[in-house]
Amino acid sequence: MKRLIGNIVVLFVFLFGTVILQAQSDSCSITSLPVFWDFESDNTSGTASNPLPACWSRPIEGFPYVYNNANTALSGTHQLRFFIRYNWYGVLPAIDTSAIDLQNCQLSFHINRYVSYSGPAIQVGVMVDPQDTSTFTAVYTVPEQASNYQMVDVPLNSYSGNGTYIALRNIGANNADMVSSFHIDDMILYPIPSCPMTIDLEAIHFTENSITVKWNHDVDSAQYIIHYKLENSDEWTTDTTGYISGATYTIDNLQQNATYSIFVQALCNPYLPTDTIKAATVCSFIDSLPMFWDFEEYEEPLRMPYCWKKIRTANDNGFPRIWPSATYAYYSNASFNFYNSCGTYVILPTLADSINLQDLHLTFYLRPGSVVNPEYQKIEIGVITNPSDSTTFTPVETVTTMYGYNGSYIFYDIDLSSYSGIGKNICFKDLCPLWGSQTELYMDNLTLDYRPICHHPDNLIITNISTHSAGLSWTGFNSYFPDYTLYYRPLGDTIWMTQTVSLTNSSILIDGLATNTQYEVFLIHDCNEIPSDTIIFTTKCEPLSDISIQNVTDNSAALECPDLGSADTLIVHYRIVGENDWQTISVSTDAPVIYGLSSSTTYELYVTIPCNLQDSSNIVTFTTDSIGDGISDYINEQIRVYPNPTNDYITIECATNDISWRDAKIEVFDIYGKLILSVVETCYGLSLQTSMNVSSFPTGIYFLRISTENKTITKNFIKQ
Repeated sequence: MKRLIGNIVVLFVFLFGTVILQAQSDSCSITSLPVFWDFESDNTSGTASNPLPACWSRPIEGFPYVYNNANTALSGTHQLRFFIRYNWYGVLPAIDTSAIDLQNCQLSFHINRYVSYSGPAIQVGVMVDPQDTSTFTAVYTVPEQASNYQMVDVPLNSYSGNGTYIALRNIGANNADMVSSFHIDDMILYPIPSCPMTIDLEAIHFTENSITVKWNHDVDSAQYIIHYKLENSDEWTTDTTGYISGATYTIDNLQQNATYSIFVQALCNPYLPTDTIKAATVCSFIDSLPMFWDFEEYEEPLRMPYCWKKIRTANDNGFPRIWPSATYAYYSNASFNFYNSCGTYVILPTLADSINLQDLHLTFYLRPGSVVNPEYQKIEIGVITNPSDSTTFTPVETVTTMYGYNGSYIFYDIDLSSYSGIGKNICFKDLCPLWGSQTELYMDNLTLDYRPICHHPDNLIITNISTHSAGLSWTGFNSYFPDYTLYYRPLGDTIWMTQTVSLTNSSILIDGLATNTQYEVFLIHDCNEIPSDTIIFTTKCEPLSDISIQNVTDNSAALECPDLGSADTLIVHYRIVGENDWQTISVSTDAPVIYGLSSSTTYELYVTIPCNLQDSSNIVTFTTDSIGDGISDYINEQIRVYPNPTNDYITIECATNDISWRDAKIEVFDIYGKLILSVVETCYGLSLQTSMNVSSFPTGIYFLRISTENKTITKNFIKQ
C-alpha cells in the first residue's frame, strides 16, 4: 500500500502545527516524534558520490546511499538505495532515550525490489554502536518484495536491549554471488499507534453535491478525520466523525461537477493516512430513458457534450471532442471524434440510483477516419466506478473497425447486462491500434435505453368472453419481440389448435370457439419458447329467446322459456313495477315457477342463464290474481297443511265435497323452484288426510302446489 508524501506532510501540519522532515543536524539525535525522511533534501552525510540523509551513518562505506532517479522513486526524485550484495547497513540518527522510549516507536517505509532475486531483502533492528555491525540486533525481517512499492510497518516494542540506533541491514541472497537490490522511500518514525492503519480508500457513490467514500480498517469502531479539497486548491477541509463501526463516510456540501482530492486518517493511528484519491461530484443524473446524443450541441471550450468527462493518460491534444463537420457526421452536421487519443477515457453522465445499469444497452454508429494506416482501430465500452480514476474502469465489450469501408458508418448495439460491478458511469476507452498509436474514429447518434428483454408471458387473463370468442391478455410484452404462438383446445381434447401471430400489444382475440364449452389455453413467446401457464375458461351459451308468463295465481307465476339448450337453471330477475331494486331467484328449468308473490300486483321480469349472464331475455309484465279469483275461498280454507313448521311429517287435510278435486296432483318445490316431490292423491271427501315424510328435506321454506285440470292452490310450510 502506497503512502504519498503530500498526505503525511499535510497530516502532520494539521495534527502538530509543523513536521520534522529529518533530525536536526546540530544535535544529530532524535528528541521528538514523528520524524519523516523523503530523501529529497538535506542529504549531507556520507560522501559526495554516495550521500546519506543528515545524521545518518553506515559502518561500511558504499551502500546504502540516496539515489536520484524519478523513475524509481515513490514520490519526488530521490530514494534510499541498497545495491549489489548483502550486509550493508544504513543507520538512523540516535534516539534520545531521555525523551523517547525506543520500545514505543514504529518505523514505516515503502520498499520495492529493483533487481530480481528470491528471498527476503532487509532486516530492521537496533545497534548499540553504529560503527560496530556485531552490535546489530534484528527486530523484523521484511518478506520478499514485489517490483512495485509496498508499505512496511515495523513496531520496535519487541526490542529489549540498550541500543539507541535504529538500523536497516541488507541481508541479501543466500550467497555472495547473488545480488540484492532495492529502494526505500518516504520513511517515518513515530509512536506505535493504538490501531492498524487505514487502507484501500475508494469513492463509491456520487451526487451533485456529495461524495461517499469507504476504506478498510481492521477495528470494530473508530473516529476518523476526512481531508478533502478541490483538485486545484491548496486549502484542505476536514470533517471529524464520531465513532463509526462501518468505514464509510459521505462528504456533503460540495460543488457540482467538481473534482476533489480526498484522504482519510484514523485518530487511533494519526501518522499513516490513506492514499489520496480523486473523485468528482456529478453534473446531473440520467434519471429517465432513452437518452440520445446527436452531438449537435456542446460546451466550449472542450467541445464535449454537456456533463461528459474525459481522462487522458497521455498529453492532451484536445481530443476526443465533438467535430462540427457534416462531412464526417452520420446525420446532420456533427459527430464525436476520437483523434490520436489512444488510452483516453470518455465518461457519460452518471445514472440515477433508480436506473439499473445492467438493464440497459447502448447503440451508436461508428466509422474510421482518413488515417493513412489501413489498420484495425478499436474502442472499448465499459463502466467506470470513479469517474476521476481510470483504474476503476471495467470493460464490457470491444468494438473493432477498420479503415477501408469508404467512410461508411457501422451500427453497433452494446448489451450491458454482463457488467457485475457498482459503477454508474458508462465509459468509452480509445484503444491503441494494432500498429502505431494514431487513431481516428467518428461516432454519431448515440442512444442509451433499456435493453429489449424477451419476457416470458405471465399473468394470463381471459376477458370479453362471448359465445364464440374470448380475449387473452398478459404481462411481459416487448415490441422488439412481437411474435407469439397461441395454443388452445376444448378441455379433454388431445389435439391443440394453434395460431401464430405478430402483435403490437399484449392481447389477442381467440375466435371460432364453440358455445358453452370449456377451453384450455397457453401462450409461447417465440423468442424464448418457454410456455406460459395454462388457464381454463368457458364460452357463453346462446342468449335466451323470448319468454312468456303462464299460470299466474295470486302468489305465483310460471315461465315459458323455449330453446333452453343444456341449461338446467334459470336466474329470474323481478320487481314490482315502479320500484327500483330487482329481486333475484334461481329456479329449475324443470319447473320454472316463481312463488311468494303478492296478490293483485303488477310485476316486470326478465331471465338470464348462468352460462351467459350478460345477455338477458326480454322483459315481460304480468299481474297476479286477487285472492279468490279462479278458486273458491271456501276451498282454500278447507285445505289445511299442518304441523307448520315441522320436523318430519306434514299432513294435508281436505274437507271439500267438490268432486273436481278427486284426483289432485300434489307437488312440493324448494324456494328455487326445484321440484322435490310429486304425488297424485284424492282431495275429496270429508276429513281426508294425506301424510308426507319430509324428514330428509334440508331446513328451509317449501311450497306445496295442489292442482287439478282447472284449479290450483298453493300453500307453504317450513322444514326445521
